[in-house]
Amino acid sequence: MASTINASNGATSGLISTGDTSGVLALQTNNGTTALTLDTSQNATFAGNVTLNGQGDLRLADADSSNYVGLQAPATVA
Repeated sequence: MASTINASNGATSGLISTGDTSGVLALQTNNGTTALTLDTSQNATFAGNVTLNGQGDLRLADADSSNYVGLQAPATVA
């Protein structure tokens, strides 16, 4: 079942929608541009860059998620 949730923080707004019965979840900006798509296999597709703030880790897990390789930016990048 397709559904749309309107979201707003008072200054900007956006949409969270499942556009059809496929189970795909799409996060859209207030102008209707799809920023993030999650498919039924839990694959995420981003329309732009992904930023991890505050030295957040990017963790790439092995097949059973028991171990991972992590990437983290240094405290200062020059």
